[in-house]
Amino acid sequence: MTIRTPVVFLCPGKFSFGELQNAITVARQLPAEVASEFLVSEQYLDLARRSGVSARALPRGSRNQETTLAILKDLNPAGIVVADHHLFALERANFPLETVLRLNRPVVTLDSLCLGPSESIMKMALSRQPSMKPIHRWFHPETVVPGLPKEMNLIRPVPVAGLGRADDSFNLYGTLLEARQAKEAVFDRLGISQERSLVVVAQSNWATSAYGLLGRISKDADSDTYRDLRNRWSAEMFSRVGLPITVLEVSAGGNSATYYNGVEFLPSSYQPMDDFVDILAAADLYVTDNLTSGAMGKAAALGTATLALVNESNDRSTDPFSTEWLAQMESYFPGFDVRFLVNPFGWADELAPLLTNNEYLASVPKAEIYDLDACASAIRKHVGIKFGPASQTLNRQIAGLPMASTMLLERLNL
Repeated sequence: MTIRTPVVFLCPGKFSFGELQNAITVARQLPAEVASEFLVSEQYLDLARRSGVSARALPRGSRNQETTLAILKDLNPAGIVVADHHLFALERANFPLETVLRLNRPVVTLDSLCLGPSESIMKMALSRQPSMKPIHRWFHPETVVPGLPKEMNLIRPVPVAGLGRADDSFNLYGTLLEARQAKEAVFDRLGISQERSLVVVAQSNWATSAYGLLGRISKDADSDTYRDLRNRWSAEMFSRVGLPITVLEVSAGGNSATYYNGVEFLPSSYQPMDDFVDILAAADLYVTDNLTSGAMGKAAALGTATLALVNESNDRSTDPFSTEWLAQMESYFPGFDVRFLVNPFGWADELAPLLTNNEYLASVPKAEIYDLDACASAIRKHVGIKFGPASQTLNRQIAGLPMASTMLLERLNL
């Protein structure tokens, strides 16, 4: 097979590291004679390179459309893969997706939210609260995700995307997903006692950024108010589990290692892919406030227990700590308790196509995020369970689906 190189992966996400990880996973499955090149947001450039791919930063500024097009022309790609098309709207790329069609090369886009080719309207529940009006310039209450041009092919990685049209869905990980290090070695590397359970927690970078920005322009709060309150809630929640736990908190920002009532909290920046896989495989539980989390799907595929913290019914603890904390949140950020499956967007209605007949997402254990005792009980119940319901359901869902490279090469006509 003679291939004009490379296949270019266009990854515009500034907040959404999961889409970049999915794209790297796909690229790793390409045949040796098919090279790949990544164009990524500047903040993920080093991380992409440390994950083993050739990458350069997407241009920034008012002329980035012309500069990006010039880079693509210079690369003369055999095809272009967009990861994911909704990010061009949600993360406000400075050039339209149609720009890539000007190269007259095959274009495939990943569709991990199962939005399909038609126009979608995505609301951000948090920004729709009256208290959030000052930051609408950066976090829009409503975003139109344009329909895809007919020249663009979409494909859906499973997990997390539902099957939608089964012909568009592929087995994202295939046979590639496995840890390089044993659990004991990972614990030693992280400095965690073998007597503890490891819980990996990923909380919404979108929410932290939105609340941080609001705090910065508020007369009552500051840029760290939300982070401090969130950390207090998390510390209290895990302390109520009643088990020796180390919580590894994955986020873009940095915190210091802390202890609270016997619970150890370790900060972690985003990790190169292989290191992150080792950590996920070694973990006893993965917890996130994003039901559609690609990292949670990866954890489930590795056999690690998972838990999604959601706000569907707004159940609340009524003990003194919770009452005081919830009152403080309402005081600083009125309307903070938006209903959500994906914090802080909400997206219960918008993700209907993704949730319909999606047995994997239906099997993910959930807990109401503002009910501390319910969360602690769910953590206690699921921590340490290997190959639980989510993992088993996922294995059934991917059975018979084509591998990533097979579908991609077919859709790029390579």
